[in-house]
Amino acid sequence: MGYQLFFAVQESTDILHLSADESRHACKVLRHKQGDRLHCIDGKGNLFQATIESISDRETQLRIDNTTAGFGIPPCPLHLAVAILRNPDRFEWLVEKAIEIGVTEITPLITERTEKKRIHTERLRKIALAALKQSQRALMSVINEPVSLKGFLKNNNSGQCFIAHCDTDAEKKPLHHCIKPGIATTLLIGPEGDFSPAEIILAKEKGFVPVMISPSTLRTETAAVVCCQIVAQVNMQ
Repeated sequence: MGYQLFFAVQESTDILHLSADESRHACKVLRHKQGDRLHCIDGKGNLFQATIESISDRETQLRIDNTTAGFGIPPCPLHLAVAILRNPDRFEWLVEKAIEIGVTEITPLITERTEKKRIHTERLRKIALAALKQSQRALMSVINEPVSLKGFLKNNNSGQCFIAHCDTDAEKKPLHHCIKPGIATTLLIGPEGDFSPAEIILAKEKGFVPVMISPSTLRTETAAVVCCQIVAQVNMQ
């Protein structure tokens, strides 16, 4: 069984503060009190065991008893660049599951066939934090602002890069055959209508390798989660 984790800000070498929301959950909902010991993360990879010193309406102060660096950090960076979905609930589900699997960075993409151009990134970051605590890790994943596919490809083609698309492509190989463990990975996943032929060509010109992940046609959010799990599984071996 894992820890009940709380997100905290480290104010000094030995003091942590819980935000109003985290404090409310810890002290009002779970009824922790002064003298109780909590497990906290800072989003920077550190796990703290800390004792509650004071509780107020706006925050809770804790004294650090012990620190574990590098708690639950994924073995390798995994960047998921995925087209924004029409249904925001489905995109939020995608973000939650991707973070639980171990994705370290997510970029919402605006492609030629993307119907919805805006997304609530602050809400996604809250969902990502909850998923981080659920998955027992301490390094906060990056949730970027939406960007066009062309803009993304200009600056994100290092490490091993893959594009999953539905078009017939003789170059496509199974993703699990292409991944090399221990190398930073970037995954491109298109919208409901898939990437356009021109976008696929552009991605390939930028070094993205076309891959297949299933004999079935998957929803965008399903394809994204399956890809992330395949990469995570290879990196565990």
